[in-house]
Amino acid sequence: MNPFERFAAALPQRQLSELLLFLIRTDHQLIEIARKYVIFVTGGSVGVLIATGTTASLTEFFDWHPRYSYALGLFFAMIFTFLFHSNVTFKNTTRWKTRFTKFAFLVVALAIMNWTISSTLFEILPDIHYLIIIVVVTVFISVVNYSVSRWWVFR
Repeated sequence: MNPFERFAAALPQRQLSELLLFLIRTDHQLIEIARKYVIFVTGGSVGVLIATGTTASLTEFFDWHPRYSYALGLFFAMIFTFLFHSNVTFKNTTRWKTRFTKFAFLVVALAIMNWTISSTLFEILPDIHYLIIIVVVTVFISVVNYSVSRWWVFR
């Protein structure tokens, strides 16, 4: 008898069925979290396209300084991602002023965190290409962003 069979035999039948139902429910919840994370990343990716598209357009066609065109692009991206996450990812449009304030605070805090972690890794891991560091840190920051958004901004 293997350890799992001994464990199952030691449990009354009702407890075993409840444990299996809990595990199944947890798998379903994990799938739902993963599904929402993919939607979250999709919205964020569109936000990146909005920021870079606005920056390139205003800089190349209207002769704006990149500093200002990027600032406006980031503003448009923030508005878009907030609306996208409110309506599509989390489907929570109540108390939008409070949520937007929290969202803006989170965006700024995560930008600082992203820059700090990336800058530190550039220094302590000089043999790793900077783009690899940026991608790894961005993935980490997106998971943090999703978790905090789900728990604090849009709950």
